[in-house]
Amino acid sequence: MKKYNVIVIGLGLIGMRYGIDPKRKQPASHIAAILENKNLQLIGVCDTEKNARDLFTEKYKKIHVFDNFSELASKINQKQIDCDIIVISTPDSTHVEILNSLVENLNHIEKSVIIFCEKPLTPDLYTAKQVKSLIKNPHIKIVVNHTRRWSEIWNEAHILSKDIGHIKKAAFYFSTTAENKEINQIRDGIHIADLMNWFNILEKTTINRLDIPYFIYDFYLWGSKGKIEILSNGQILNFFKSKESSKYEGYQDLELICTKKVNESFFSKIYKEFVEFLDGSISSLSTNIDDAISALSTFEKYVFDMEKSKTRG
Repeated sequence: MKKYNVIVIGLGLIGMRYGIDPKRKQPASHIAAILENKNLQLIGVCDTEKNARDLFTEKYKKIHVFDNFSELASKINQKQIDCDIIVISTPDSTHVEILNSLVENLNHIEKSVIIFCEKPLTPDLYTAKQVKSLIKNPHIKIVVNHTRRWSEIWNEAHILSKDIGHIKKAAFYFSTTAENKEINQIRDGIHIADLMNWFNILEKTTINRLDIPYFIYDFYLWGSKGKIEILSNGQILNFFKSKESSKYEGYQDLELICTKKVNESFFSKIYKEFVEFLDGSISSLSTNIDDAISALSTFEKYVFDMEKSKTRG
């Protein structure tokens, strides 16, 4: 299997720094996952912050470092750089400019190129649709890092959701983090919006942000014949089915059928899938630009006016 060339734009937390955090399940950054994969070759990185560039060059030698995106875009346009995967892990506000430039410079390309963008795709639905309208080349695949799409736990829950009967209710409970203090923070909300679309539970869902000092991210799905719980930030899956109650005549109880615990790194699976797609082993990816646009639509329509959701504490 050949090696595929990768460029990473943005050396912040998810771009690089989480990959050197000893508390996180590794690989926890784009850089760490790319370097771990034997079928990928990191050929360049870009960041406007000198401190980030210095940290990168201190840890990773012999990889070209760009200090501005314009220079990188020019080299891509002039075919001086041959890349198969381009990662955008910059602040949300920069995504539109970078995406538009990359699409324009890659519309001539005659092979598949994956643009892997951190969520959200763009800050709003209007600009996301504009980005899509610029794509004239079917070889360009824009994928957004809605991480649960690659999760073993969430994928199994998606399958099991067909076995709990008619969906009655769904609920997300998550806590305010140091990074996401605003009540309508899109960084939290866009994941929930994507899950609501994926599980087809738009009209069934309540979203609850808890003002508590510890971290939670829990999901509950109730059906007419069972229940699914995802706890501990996606590490625990509990699957229940209903049965005749042993305590009360005419009632049903929930029976725990199985529990699954997985502490996984999504990044390893994501980049493995990218290699398989570029190599032709699989014909499609777990998610695409249409999913990202739908997530933004759901975010703007449902999520959220989070002020209408009850914040509990």
